[in-house]
Amino acid sequence: GDLFPQWQASASAANAISVRNFSAGLMRDVDLDIRTGEVLGIGGLVGQGQEDLLLGLYGAIPARTASATVNGASGLPSGV
Repeated sequence: GDLFPQWQASASAANAISVRNFSAGLMRDVDLDIRTGEVLGIGGLVGQGQEDLLLGLYGAIPARTASATVNGASGLPSGV
């Protein structure tokens, strides 16, 4: 078998996280959809905003977004 077999999320799988026009720290105007059961990796050079994206989604740093849903509920965490 393959070391990393091909995997595709079901087209009918609901979005666990859906974000539109998200900005936090260095990140600007990010659109993101993560379906239930999906695994997401975020990469890049040091200082390119990976931490800002995650901290903003978690609510640990101020973020601006036009719309966001987490498991069907509107909004993101407001702080830790």
